[in-house]
Amino acid sequence: MVKDYKISEPFFEHGPKCYMYGETLAKMAKGLQKLAKKYKIK
Repeated sequence: MVKDYKISEPFFEHGPKCYMYGETLAKMAKGLQKLAKKYKIK
């Protein structure tokens, strides 16, 4: 756990299930990264 770390709005969290791996998980991560950049989410 990182001390003094505060989450600010907007934010989103995604917890992939254990059955997601490989190319499927990589595509999802890349899509989430694009959304984070578009909406300026860290």
